[in-house]
Parts: sequence; structure tokens; C-alpha cells
Amino acid sequence: MTATRSRWAALGAAVAISLGAGGLGIVGAASGPGEVSELTNITPCRLADTRPGEPGVRSTPLGAGEDAQFAVHGTNGDCTIPASATAIVANLTAFNATTSTYVNAHRADVAAPLAAVFNLVPGELISNSVDIELSAAGALKVFNLAGTTDIVIDVTGYYSNRDLDARYAQKSVTYTKTEVDAKVAAATYTDAQADARIAAKTYTQAEVDAKVAAISVPIIKRGATVFGIGKAGILVTFDTPMPSADYTLVIQPLNSGGYSTTSDATYFNPLKKTATGFQIQHKTTLDDIPLAVDTNVSMDWIAVHD
Repeated sequence: MTATRSRWAALGAAVAISLGAGGLGIVGAASGPGEVSELTNITPCRLADTRPGEPGVRSTPLGAGEDAQFAVHGTNGDCTIPASATAIVANLTAFNATTSTYVNAHRADVAAPLAAVFNLVPGELISNSVDIELSAAGALKVFNLAGTTDIVIDVTGYYSNRDLDARYAQKSVTYTKTEVDAKVAAATYTDAQADARIAAKTYTQAEVDAKVAAISVPIIKRGATVFGIGKAGILVTFDTPMPSADYTLVIQPLNSGGYSTTSDATYFNPLKKTATGFQIQHKTTLDDIPLAVDTNVSMDWIAVHD
């Protein structure tokens, strides 16, 4: 497989929510402070196909109420996915249904959710792009409600965790977490310093209190996100709210244009800022209307509240 790296991140426990024609889906956030989830795009490969003679370990359709497990880590079907992968980006296809049903996909160590990836009736073939979180053992499950149906899982990329501070040090970000902590610590008066100024009649106690209260340290949140194929907008939610919606937001796509074959004249527009997060839309410059991207687009963002 040929791998090309792009990056998605949500600072701390932030969550990125993808909005597009395929519906609402939640992309899993990093597991803890100092970590981000990084997306690695790969040459598409077939992980599983339940038809006889096709890639994968299973050659029979999913039965009624079956929650079938598929290993992802290692070599399975035509795919080789590293053990560091925490989730995959996949095209899930279902067909040959014998009755009306719905299909969903989820990590292997939890019960099947009630939400469906898609609904299916006999004679239909339906495919949808989904982000599927993996269990600690590196597996997923696909659930079929009724009758029998064949499924195909084609993998186009995977997520893995990476240290946030190391990533931004490589990109020469203005402030690391350590630098911000040092600036906060340096912008305070110790009791001894305050007492010395009062004793020297430089400041009154009220003046010292006022100067300490007036110290303002910017609140900086940063991260990255990714537009998946077919998405026209995303919503990023902060791990903790800003004091208000009055903050400066800067976004920077890491891809070099050509985000849609429909029109090259497009741009990414940050909008609808709130104290809890913000939205970014991909739009055409001609009609100024949302337009789905044809390729995964990685994007850095930074929000600064004075």
C-alpha cells in the first residue's frame, strides 16, 4: 500500500463532527491531553467481502441479528493495517438483502448502536463512507438487523494517535504548552514582591491588587481537523468553552487546492463562532454555496482569546 500522511486533530478531548450529504457522523477524538489523532491516507484496499472467493476470511452473508466481527490490525483481505491504528476510514457497501434491513458498523468491544449506516431493501446496493473506531485488539463489527445481506469493506485510510506538543514543535508553532505555562507563571507577583513594593511606598495595597487583577494571559486553543470525501462542512467543539465568542480564529488547509472536480474556484470559510466551538464550510467563490470536497483535506486551526 502507498501511504500519504495528512493530519486531523482535536485539542484535548475536543470532538470534530462531520456534516455532509451522507448525514451526521462523529469522528473520534484523541484519547488524552497531549495527543491528537492523525489520519494516514492509503491506497484503497479490500478488508472483507462476504461473497465466496473474494478477499477476507468470511464467504457467507450476514445473518439476521448478526453482529459479525472483522480483524483489522495486521494483514486481512487485501489490507495491511498497523497495530497503532485506532480507527479506519472505509467505504461500507451492502447488497443482496433478502428482506428490508439496516446495517451499522462499530468497534468490536461494544454493543451495536441503534443508529444505522444505511437502510436496505431487496434489490438495492448501497455504499457509504464511514469512520469506524477499532477495539483495543484492533477489530470492528458489522451488524445486520434482518434477513441476510452481503457486505464489502474497502479501507481508504486509518487514524493513529500522536503527541501534540511534538507535532507542533516540528511545525514551529509560536507557543508550545510549556511556553504558555511559563508565560502565565512569569506574569504574576509573589507575596514578597508585593510586600516589597508596598514597603517602598511604590504601590499601595489596592494598586498591587489592581495590577495583579489586570494581568491578562491569552487563552490559546489549537488543533487540526479533516474534511472527509463528500463533506461540505464540519463543526469543531472545544474541550472547554472560551470565555466568549469574541476570539480570533485562523484556519490553514494543508492541501494545495483543487478540492472539488466540480469547480477549482472554492474556499474554506470559518463561520458561526460560539464560545463552545466553530463551523467551517467549503464554498464556491462564484455562488458562495456549500460544496462537498472530492478529496480528504487536512486543516490546521488556532483560536486565540485575549
